[in-house]
Amino acid sequence: MLVLAIDTTARTGGFALARDGEVVASRTLEADKGLAAALFGEIEALLAGAGFSLADVDAFAALAGPGSFTGIRVGLSAVKALAEAGGKPVLAVSNLEAAAFERAGDLRAVLLPGRRGDVFGAVFDGELRPLAAANGRNRRSRFGSGRALGAEPEVVTGPLAEAAARLACVRLAGGASGAPEAADANYVERAAVEKGSQGSKADSHAWTCP
Repeated sequence: MLVLAIDTTARTGGFALARDGEVVASRTLEADKGLAAALFGEIEALLAGAGFSLADVDAFAALAGPGSFTGIRVGLSAVKALAEAGGKPVLAVSNLEAAAFERAGDLRAVLLPGRRGDVFGAVFDGELRPLAAANGRNRRSRFGSGRALGAEPEVVTGPLAEAAARLACVRLAGGASGAPEAADANYVERAAVEKGSQGSKADSHAWTCP
């Protein structure tokens, strides 16, 4: 199975191809004015450089947040359009799960820097099941949840397209439907995160700091 994944959730974009769980090609792009204008050109360049065409792609994936609100929408809209046009499956992959997927061990605590000083994070087990999370306004509370479980949080930076492509291969091989309508964004807003247990479903997987 050949999966094309894109990450447009931050200023630096990422594009990756994975076949049966192994990355075969990837690209990154710095786009200060946004990734939307260059998105399809980068996808074409990635495919051409690896000797593939869109017709060769079996499934699509996009990082779904937390991250830039606009960037998340751009990425998900792009892969949904490509998937629907070709009748292919598509998956939305959480940035936090993708980051944890790249780590090893029975406990995986990851932190993703956001804009305006925000930090998003979660603790997963070796099967990527969420175990614990917290929100806080200081360094101690941000790291406390992971350390309480014996996992030292790791700060992850840079595009996560390669991890998303590999994880999508695993999930599709495991029976994930990849229905376009099921590919939802994982928005985490500052106001929602700071509400703690009183906020939205996404709160359980987020830390923030001012």
